[in-house]
Amino acid sequence: MQKINPEKHINTFFKKLGLEQVNDIQKGELLESMGNLAFQRLVVRVAEKLSTEDRRLFAELLDKDDKEKLAEFLYDKFPNIDELFEEESRAVIADTKNDVAYIHGEV
Repeated sequence: MQKINPEKHINTFFKKLGLEQVNDIQKGELLESMGNLAFQRLVVRVAEKLSTEDRRLFAELLDKDDKEKLAEFLYDKFPNIDELFEEESRAVIADTKNDVAYIHGEV
């Protein structure tokens, strides 16, 4: 079985963005920011589909930052939550690519 090398994928990702010169600390910060943005987009997306009572409970779980209970809630209400998060992650990556292209004058 081939071992996955996350660093290779991260470097390829930054190369595609034209940001290979960014140092490792900045890469980590950017990846964290992009992950947070994808999660925020997911929160908005699922909150819109919840009932008023479920939205209240969802907000409480977010405020308490209880990751285990939050995950249970999301998987219960949205069995395809992983797919939804993947969609939001792809959207953030696409937006980032567009932003970088704009900065580099490619748009």
